[in-house]
Amino acid sequence: MMRYSVILFDLDGTILNTLDDLAASTNRALAKNGLPTRSTEEVRRFVGNGIRKLVERAVPAGTSEAQMDAVYEAFNPYYARHCADLTAPYDGILPLLQKLQAQGYNPAGGCGPLVLTMVILFGVIDVVYKPMTHMEHLSSSDISSTITVAQETEYAKIFLNEYNKQDAELILKYKNGDKDAVFISESSDGAQLTHEFKDDENFKNNYTDKDPKTISTADRETYGSFSAEQYSDLTGDKSRLTAETKNRLAAVAGKYKGMQMELLALQVYEQYPDTFKESKILSDNVKDRLASLSHNMMFCGLNFGSTPKLAFEPLIIIPIFAFVLSLVQTVLSQYLNKKNNPEMANAGGAGMKVMLYIMPLFSLWISFSVPAGVGFYWGVNYALGIVQSLVMQKLYSPEKLRAEAEEKMKERKLKERQVTTTAVVTDADTGEEKTVTKTETLSQKEINRRKLAAARKADAEKYGEEYHEEDDD
Repeated sequence: MMRYSVILFDLDGTILNTLDDLAASTNRALAKNGLPTRSTEEVRRFVGNGIRKLVERAVPAGTSEAQMDAVYEAFNPYYARHCADLTAPYDGILPLLQKLQAQGYNPAGGCGPLVLTMVILFGVIDVVYKPMTHMEHLSSSDISSTITVAQETEYAKIFLNEYNKQDAELILKYKNGDKDAVFISESSDGAQLTHEFKDDENFKNNYTDKDPKTISTADRETYGSFSAEQYSDLTGDKSRLTAETKNRLAAVAGKYKGMQMELLALQVYEQYPDTFKESKILSDNVKDRLASLSHNMMFCGLNFGSTPKLAFEPLIIIPIFAFVLSLVQTVLSQYLNKKNNPEMANAGGAGMKVMLYIMPLFSLWISFSVPAGVGFYWGVNYALGIVQSLVMQKLYSPEKLRAEAEEKMKERKLKERQVTTTAVVTDADTGEEKTVTKTETLSQKEINRRKLAAARKADAEKYGEEYHEEDDD
């Protein structure tokens, strides 16, 4: 009997019976919006094309699009919380899985490579995003101080730009305690006093990101060191700072709240190393390790901590590298599938083929969205996949496996036809007895005859009849 190497199961509707939870969530969403509920059998007929289609089929005919959207929005959060209340394996599924496991099949075997790849990917992402934590093992307080210096440097960079001198003057007045010059006041009757300061639109049109060549510690402390309360005031409605400046301040504050904070701080360090070296809140040890870390993020002249941009720069080679290898792997996979299993090559139709070719584009997009180190890992993963496919095709091609199976079948059939008999014979000259073993290959006719004789003998024994082998002749 042939032993399969992989057994695949669908989950929803094959292993797990999810119908009761789907019906309960559907009826709750319908009732919440004043619509009639449905029986479980009705819901059974509605499922199969996604939640949105389930809702469209469950609501009464003529329901408005707005009410349909309301049912859909009510369904999702409830089902997310209660999707496992009534869901359970179908009868017989668990014994089947246990039986397969007892026969040597690993339920998670097919997911193993994918799970391993994802674990490694998440590890790579975390290391690349948090180099201070994982590569230099800086303390949380040192990391926090470094991020503070970086953020304040970016704040200062906004006001030190040559096109933003008027806002810079306001910040100086604010630091000198002249808040009336910075904030819009109110008259005695409660009306806000406005004044002509600067045309925001004109500012926006003329503002260019010409970064200052250097940002000193004094500049950083003057133009960039804001408390949370000060920052809130300066970006509030009553602040006389231009809208563009407020937006730029908000953008800096926003990006230092995500998982890329360490990486962003390191990029600021690479641009303004002297600002960090002059800092009084960073120890000499931290400064030395930042310098070492900045150097270690380089590989083959590329900064793996920087995110590639759609521009003519060396780092763009990483997205191209990932895209090309992803495309090669996709084409190779399609070619091998068609070659090895033409019947299954077209399974899934055109939609599946389109998805396969969308993946390279997805890889390209991802590579422009994450640091180059992650994109490089992505590309290397595709390269290893290509090598693996070629090696597996060479070592375990269908032709080779088929030939081996045919050879084993021939050996098995030959073995079935071979009969070994043992007999004790007496030597005519010496009178000595000896055991003689003889192996003979039977013809197919003889094999069939013996099988028939065995069957007749079994029938005779079953019904209490006498059996003589000569009866078969």
